[in-house]
Amino acid sequence: MNKIAILIPELGGGGAERVAVNLANEFSRRGISVDLVLLQASGVFLTEVSPAVRVIDLGASRLRNSLVPLIKYLRAEKPTTMLANMWPLTGIALVAKILAPATRCIVIEHTNQKASMRDYSRAHNYLMSKGMRWLFPRADAVVSVSKGAADDLSKLCSMSREKILTIYNPIVGEIGSSSISQHHFPAGWLGPHKRLIAIGSLKSEKNYPLLLWAFSMLVKRIDAKLLILGEGDGRIALESQIKQLG
Repeated sequence: MNKIAILIPELGGGGAERVAVNLANEFSRRGISVDLVLLQASGVFLTEVSPAVRVIDLGASRLRNSLVPLIKYLRAEKPTTMLANMWPLTGIALVAKILAPATRCIVIEHTNQKASMRDYSRAHNYLMSKGMRWLFPRADAVVSVSKGAADDLSKLCSMSREKILTIYNPIVGEIGSSSISQHHFPAGWLGPHKRLIAIGSLKSEKNYPLLLWAFSMLVKRIDAKLLILGEGDGRIALESQIKQLG
């Protein structure tokens, strides 16, 4: 029987984690055997995993400790295909595939890597680029969640753009209007003014500082309000920028 293994570090409240849970639950609903393989079985989305999906906890507290248990899992369970998410775990998955070749490996990148590289040293970024250039051509498929991120990844790992698939994040299920109440909105949000909502974790890749700067110019011309839904390490800096911009 075919089995899909979905590999991701853990199930914290990020977009990639949400996608992994959505895919695991939907594959399982369609009768496919699914293992959700986690370095640590933790995170807010863990309770949303379908009982039909088997959760595999590799017990790796750090990325560098994940290779050996991942190889053991692949050799023991022999999943048909592994969907590996997020560098550097995608790189570790490809090394594991070399040592346990019975499983096809599809690597999925969820972000613009060049944007995330701004937060790291030149040495780190050099090794990252070299690692991608050596490992990614060994994948059975390379997937990115947007055309822009795919363009960026193509340059970073020196792969032909045609070899990188763009598959947008799936939306599973429906959100009924009955679940939305005025009480969930901040005071003053509703009204005749224009409304802009930004949703995403508060980290550098999202470039919220640019959004805030642009919005500060916009409100000089039209009546508008901005609502940001998200949490992350950048919250304090963004709150400081909001005060500076008035």
